Amino acid sequence: SYNFLDKKSSALPKVPSTLPAIEEWITLEEWLAQRDRSRVVAPGPPRVLLVRAGPGGDDVASVFRRHIEDNTMEILNRKRIKLASITIQRRWTDQQGGRDQALNTLAITSTDKEPATWKDAAHEIFSLFQNRGFQSDRIEVEISNEQLAYDHVSSAIGGDELMLQELRAIQPSILQIANDIVGKSWSSIAFHNRRHRLDFNATPRPTVIIYIRPNSCGDFNKLDNTLMTLLQTLKSRVWLEILPGLIIESPIIAGKPWIIDQLLPRLPSTGSSIGVQGNIEEAGTLGGFFWLNFPNSRMKCVLTCYHVTKSIDRETERRTRKHGVLFGSQHQDGKIGVRYPALYDVNASIKAIERGPSPSPQFQTLLNQARNMANVPPFGQVLVASGICVRNRHKMDWSLIATPNIPDSHMRNRAAPFVSLRPDGLPSNIISLIDTNADIGWIKEQRVEPIKKHDWAALIGRSSGCVAGEVNILDRLVQWNDDPDLVTHELDVVGLDEDFARPGDSGSLVTDAEQKLIGMVIARDSNGRDWGCGLVTPFADIVNHVKEVSGGDLSIL
Repeated sequence: SYNFLDKKSSALPKVPSTLPAIEEWITLEEWLAQRDRSRVVAPGPPRVLLVRAGPGGDDVASVFRRHIEDNTMEILNRKRIKLASITIQRRWTDQQGGRDQALNTLAITSTDKEPATWKDAAHEIFSLFQNRGFQSDRIEVEISNEQLAYDHVSSAIGGDELMLQELRAIQPSILQIANDIVGKSWSSIAFHNRRHRLDFNATPRPTVIIYIRPNSCGDFNKLDNTLMTLLQTLKSRVWLEILPGLIIESPIIAGKPWIIDQLLPRLPSTGSSIGVQGNIEEAGTLGGFFWLNFPNSRMKCVLTCYHVTKSIDRETERRTRKHGVLFGSQHQDGKIGVRYPALYDVNASIKAIERGPSPSPQFQTLLNQARNMANVPPFGQVLVASGICVRNRHKMDWSLIATPNIPDSHMRNRAAPFVSLRPDGLPSNIISLIDTNADIGWIKEQRVEPIKKHDWAALIGRSSGCVAGEVNILDRLVQWNDDPDLVTHELDVVGLDEDFARPGDSGSLVTDAEQKLIGMVIARDSNGRDWGCGLVTPFADIVNHVKEVSGGDLSIL
């Protein structure tokens, strides 16, 4: 077990009486830093919302080796800190705008169980960098015990039916408590199994997780105490975590591009990069091909998210967000062209190719191909879209793109092939769900059976390629960033050993182990060191809403 867990329901211990009392109104990050004694950061506080890390900057590494390393070792020896490792990393969060704005971290790990001298040592080492002209916007110093520091990851919640019934019963109370104490600051409420990232043999603990918008201030002691009091009324043992996190609609913004190569197909397919004409900052995913059926006719369509195809004109977006893109030729508001690949990816590819090796015939051919892609006409036009609204407690965020010029023979929907998902490395309970006799590679039909606990799920996305996850039996409660008055219940798919959905995967179709269609990715979470989750709208709800607004029946090709 990990010694920062107490015998109550909270995943982090109360602040020891020897420490100053926590101020009533401080940031969540400061509150968490006072509770996790096995990680200190100078100048601090620790960034709990760490989502990516890579090698440190060459300039920092060079200065450290030549001028700071020996003094660092002297400080650690003088403070009697047992060194396990020391590395320089670049770390960044989704809110920082990507790796270009990453912060260098001198990451020192120790085997010490008592961190009495860590804080002084971290600040003393940080001052060495300051003396060399590095300020807090370029470098931080972290000392931690990786085995003891808070570092939990999620899996789909399990347990007996009694516990699930109890959690369903208290969901309204949890929501009310969060609203009363932190108001618009909470972003989502999840119900997951949790364990320490490095303790693979630990029994996962059923946990209520309250995600708070980063850098929010609030009375988190009161939130913690009130929720713990509620959880302790249950017959089942349930833990509590309060962490920073956001729910993010997933069109990529200033992130990793989808680089064009010579193998790029002429026509888009499931998982392709798409974007609206003129949008150079965002890209989403082509979900799949569908028929929109009427009594005497039918139309070929592509399904993706509304926020992938929303207009770049703010007034048009404001209107269509509220009212949707209306069906019928008499309505033209928001009916814009959609292109493949997205201009964001085309422009990024041109820059990447131009920075490549010296010119050659192959180089010039690839560059010309990328430049030509910037001028291709749209492959379709928005036909009808939901805007943003709620049906059956789910957020509606879908768009149908009319594609009359794409041949019927091309409009097949790929499913994630099992071989690409490394089934040999999946948990045994997941392997048992996979139908290895299925017609691998193609989505055949919509799933009509109820979604069950631990159902396996997979997607093909613009950014992720093929990834797999587990369907969480309890929905995620979401208070959306762009409309805090909009609170919905969303299907929560937990990544198995990597993120389930990344920026740019909005619109991806999600299938089960039998290649049946479950739903469509509309957002992802950004919740720190955890493997990210994808939020999925059930396909049945999309079908019903399409019928409501267009009169047509949506069916898979």
